[in-house]
This record gives sequence, structure tokens and C-alpha cells, in this order.
Amino acid sequence: MPRQAGRNSRLLSPVGIRPPRQRLSRPEPAEGVQRWCMRHGRPRLTAIRESPISATTHTPLSVRQHSKMANPQLTSTQREQLFAPLFDQVKKKLARLSDGDPRLLWALRRKLAKQLIYLERSTPAFRKRLKEKKYSDQVAICAICGKILPYKDIELDRMEAYLGYTPENTRLVHHKCHIDDQRKKGFA
Repeated sequence: MPRQAGRNSRLLSPVGIRPPRQRLSRPEPAEGVQRWCMRHGRPRLTAIRESPISATTHTPLSVRQHSKMANPQLTSTQREQLFAPLFDQVKKKLARLSDGDPRLLWALRRKLAKQLIYLERSTPAFRKRLKEKKYSDQVAICAICGKILPYKDIELDRMEAYLGYTPENTRLVHHKCHIDDQRKKGFA
């Protein structure tokens, strides 16, 4: 049987060739999200909703409603009475489980750190799906400046970091808007 040319070559079958998985292009600002959705058979998005941008101030409502609140931090008493004993227990348990093997100890610490980060930030795959959902929910409009979002250089902004990456607690913003917003709040 002849082979198909290319990097991902497949055998040709008498039934037919399975086409390669099609990647959808992302809407360019000039194209508009509506036309992109129609061209790619996506559900039609409504025009910019009334709520994201205030008609009087041209300021996204989520910005005006978003207040500056510092992330919760442990007090010195909590660090001494709660965290220090917990951390000591974890270190002892890791040492006991690794049984003196430095490679296993390293791997256990690494896996534990990774899983703790996932508890706070969710997995990269989950955040990617959430970003795509927010992109369509916000009709490709930045929640801070109200301008069209390209598909690159955009970020999920958590309104309250300790609540994690949830649809209710996140908004999609330009990278530059996110940095400026964090600087204004004194976080960056």
C-alpha cells in the first residue's frame, strides 16, 4: 500500500484516507468574532451584551465592581501553631517514605509540590478550557479595557485569588491590562 507523504504519514486504506485533524484559526480583531463563529459552525454569539461595558463611563462593570482585597496570609501565630507542625510532619513523612533514597525523596517532594499547585491553580488543561469558555462568554472583549481580545497574550484574572479558577471568579483580560491592574492594586 502506498504511504501518504508528510511528517505524520499514514497508510492509505481502500476505504479512504482519514483527514488530519483540522485546527481552527482564531478570530482576528478585524474579522470579528461573529463572522468567525459563523464561518466555523460555532453557535452564534450575541452582540456585546449590555452588562460588560457601562454606556456612561465606557468602563467595564467588572472593573468598577472589583475591589482591592489582599490575598489572605497566615498570622505569625498561625504560622507557629498550624503551619510549622504541619510542615515538620510532611518532611518527616517524606523522609520515612523515601527510606534514605535521595532520588525518591526528590521525586516525592516534586510530585507533592505539583499537586499542591494544582489544588490552588487547577490543572493547565482545566485553565485552558476555562480560558476558551471565557473567550466566547465575553465575546472576545477584555474585561478591563473593553477592547477586542486577540487569542494570544490574554490571561485569566482571578478576582479573589483564594477562590481559585472558576467561571464565576475569573475574567479574561489582555496581558498588559492585567499587569497594569495588578500594579494599580499594589500586587505587582
